[in-house]
Amino acid sequence: MFTSLHVKQWLEDNILSGAKVYNDQIPPTGRLIYVRMLPGAGYSMEGIQDNLAFTLEVRGADRNFDDAEYIARDADEAILRYGGVPYTFSDDTHMYFMGRTGGGPGQILVPDAAGRFAFSGNYYVTVATDI
Repeated sequence: MFTSLHVKQWLEDNILSGAKVYNDQIPPTGRLIYVRMLPGAGYSMEGIQDNLAFTLEVRGADRNFDDAEYIARDADEAILRYGGVPYTFSDDTHMYFMGRTGGGPGQILVPDAAGRFAFSGNYYVTVATDI
């Protein structure tokens, strides 16, 4: 079963920004990428593959807009550059493809309590099921 933990692991292997990746809760400080699964497009081929959607919420260093934008663009670029390469996770889950559901990441207009600027982008992943 494909979960947000798989996205987290994949991002950790492919980003260059050094940001920490989380899938459970957003910590109060730090440079981070947060993975949140969304309702997906559903089965495109019943029992063979599934298309799952997720959001990445990115926060940069405190009061540093450029850092937040860099982290967001780094994660987006990793997905665009390496998302087309099939990947097998350690639990034998197979990913066929990862990509965007629209344009690149956009700024969330309200900084958080720590003064971190944030960006968000929506993506999807096609994974094997029941093989």
